[in-house]
Amino acid sequence: MNRKVRTALYACALMAPLILQSCNAQSEKKESNKECTEETNKNTEKKVMKTGSENFIFAEGKEWEPAGEGVVRQIMGYNDDIMVVKVKFEKGAVGAVHHHIHSQVTYVESGKFEFTINGVKKIVSVGDCLYKEPDAVHGCVCLEPGMLIDCFSPMRADFLEKK
Repeated sequence: MNRKVRTALYACALMAPLILQSCNAQSEKKESNKECTEETNKNTEKKVMKTGSENFIFAEGKEWEPAGEGVVRQIMGYNDDIMVVKVKFEKGAVGAVHHHIHSQVTYVESGKFEFTINGVKKIVSVGDCLYKEPDAVHGCVCLEPGMLIDCFSPMRADFLEKK
């Protein structure tokens, strides 16, 4: 197993508990249906604004938003440190080449994609996982209709601003 595959698998393994923690956060820490909550820092007694999703996020009835031609996304669980996003692609749709400051792990839930990460092209399909370090130049082309599950750290605040 080459180093990049090990790194991607390791990143997925590290992100899984964070995803579960984010999606299953204790309801007593936040009021349901609020996107911003105030928390008191116990050490400084200073109030800090935190951004976060509801504790339970149900896909049914959740709005899909446009993310490019032939691409839509659902923002799922998130807080300041992490965000999970479902991205649905039609065949031939392109995830434009870009980069950002976030670490990103992508799990291929369905379909087939040609991904480019820092100039290296690979074809990935169901069950595969990709890791993109901060500022990695990456993009994809959908070869067969499918869905990706993206996990970002820290969260993509720019995705929330577009809402």
